[in-house]
Amino acid sequence: MGVRDEQRPIERRAGRGVGERRDPRRERFHRFGSPRKGRHLPRSDRTRGRARGRGQRSLQPETSGQDPEGCARPPDAEVRRNHAREARRTEVGVLSLELEVRNVTKQFGDVVALRNVSLTLRGGEIHAILGENGAGKSTLANILSGSLAPTSGELILNGEAIRFSSTAEARDYGIDIVHQHFMLVPAFTVRENLLLFGADLNKARDLPLDAVVGELSVGEQQRVEIARALGSGGALVLFDEPTAVLTLEESDALLERLRQLRAEGRAVVLITHRVEEALAVADRITVLRAGEVVGSYGAGEATAEELERQIAGGQFDRPTRSSESGVAEDRLIVEDLFVLADRGHLAVNGVSFHVRAGEVLGIGGVDGNGQVELAEALVGIRPVESGSIRRSGRVAYIPPDRNRDGLALTMSVLDNLLIAGHRKPALRRAGLLLPWLARLWAEGIVRRFSVRPPYLDRPVVTLSGGNRQKVVVGRELDETPDVLIAVYPTRGLDVRSQADVHRSILDARAAGCAVVVVSADWDELNAISDRVFVLSRGQWREER
Repeated sequence: MGVRDEQRPIERRAGRGVGERRDPRRERFHRFGSPRKGRHLPRSDRTRGRARGRGQRSLQPETSGQDPEGCARPPDAEVRRNHAREARRTEVGVLSLELEVRNVTKQFGDVVALRNVSLTLRGGEIHAILGENGAGKSTLANILSGSLAPTSGELILNGEAIRFSSTAEARDYGIDIVHQHFMLVPAFTVRENLLLFGADLNKARDLPLDAVVGELSVGEQQRVEIARALGSGGALVLFDEPTAVLTLEESDALLERLRQLRAEGRAVVLITHRVEEALAVADRITVLRAGEVVGSYGAGEATAEELERQIAGGQFDRPTRSSESGVAEDRLIVEDLFVLADRGHLAVNGVSFHVRAGEVLGIGGVDGNGQVELAEALVGIRPVESGSIRRSGRVAYIPPDRNRDGLALTMSVLDNLLIAGHRKPALRRAGLLLPWLARLWAEGIVRRFSVRPPYLDRPVVTLSGGNRQKVVVGRELDETPDVLIAVYPTRGLDVRSQADVHRSILDARAAGCAVVVVSADWDELNAISDRVFVLSRGQWREER
């Protein structure tokens, strides 16, 4: 008993200390209905409350590093976090980071997303990763940021093998990510989202800090996501398709910010499908195809044409717009249209236009100037304050946010395609939908738009962002509609997939469809549009 008394803790602690023995009787008492205060808390929190109330005896010295049976125990979570923070201060804090990816493989069931990928990321460098949709770029980013664990291979940080158990642990080491699919809380304000991740508000003064994130446009949410990552001051920042919905001016500003981060000594990873962006800022470029590294280049060692061939695995043809469609009937007429935004202000201010059958009308401008509200009013999912919209025939819609408005993420690829196709007479017999016919129809869409992996029964949430977009576009353009409203139709798509979508839009135009395309990419608008308008503060500003 004397030994026990000497090792009894002097003070009562907030939780069971190293070597403290669990009392099964007390745990059973609390588990099955203790009348004590805090019964509603999780068991771990109730255990802490119990220790505060009575205290516990320690049967081993607190510094022993072993459990009561003498076995080595894992480090306490708080100790691990402290070690991580110390590592960040001493190694990453001086921005001397070098992260080596060594033979990393990631497999999801029978699908190999990455196979023996090796590369090195260094402080003071911008490393661009190019590849087609489904090539494994986002999977690699999620492994580097702690969201996923590799099936095999290892990460070497400054000469020491590491394995992240969470994104929080990766952030402790100074690694953060700007996700392709935003990691923001829609019900929180911009200020609350930034504070939630420890970002510096002084570096986000150009953002509407008091606006609710869920009421912002996709482009505005993207800027919040970027500010969240940059404001935390990580030594390695990964950008997963950061310019997908930004205008040309906003993209240029972001690329300049990446150069500033490089000048500060930070390691920057730019994951993009835009070859010109990689050539503009990258010190090193790695090309992924089908989960494998197929090329690695230093600055100035490859041309845009060579990189596009590496990405696509060969040559591909870009579609060209014919000069005339030969049809002149008005399919969409808008007169003196006024539409309110979610926050109550006027988003569309007295807009009038018409679109003929066989014509593509492009709408450009800085995101957040009423483009999305106008598109939603044209489709009929946003009420009109005043004015008129006249549509003829069937209307198809490609929304700006595929995850929120275009897909049921937990449902399969087949079910998402059938959202629009279940009423097709060709898929029915005696009024009943035939599953085998539905699968044949869906397989045709998956094949036509190169959705990867081509498995109809996989949940859409398991697909990459670009392949999710292909599901939406394929569903809406399977049959030529009379009117097509497409908002950012090639968002997040690689160069080959962009060409496929442009070809489908131009095919619909040739078949007599009236098309409205909203995009922040002027090259895209000029390539497929017959007329282009700029929408600024809800008004037509000019025609190009």
